[in-house]
Amino acid sequence: MDSKTAVNELYYYIAAFNAQDLDGIRDHLDSDIQVWVDGRVVACGIEEVLPSYKSDFEHKTFVRNIRAAEVVHRHDMDTIGIRIGLQTGSTDLTVVYTFRTVDMKQVPHEITVDAKK
Repeated sequence: MDSKTAVNELYYYIAAFNAQDLDGIRDHLDSDIQVWVDGRVVACGIEEVLPSYKSDFEHKTFVRNIRAAEVVHRHDMDTIGIRIGLQTGSTDLTVVYTFRTVDMKQVPHEITVDAKK
């Protein structure tokens, strides 16, 4: 799995989010996905994570790319982390999406809410 493929998968995932395509999102997530926000785990497992997407959709939440995606880590060729800057409403986020290279499923999301300028 190369870096370009991982970045493309990330953009497909973001497009699925903005299209409110829950099946498309589910296709990108590992069953044991973890979501971290500002250094702490806020959700574990796909059944715990999916309701947050439904809530985002009900609130008409969309994201836009504000910083280009870049590879930030690889672990023994088993995973690849991609960092991207996103904006949702007036909130800027830095997110590292880590993909398992064998199937391109996302294992954790590490979200940092950026300080207001």
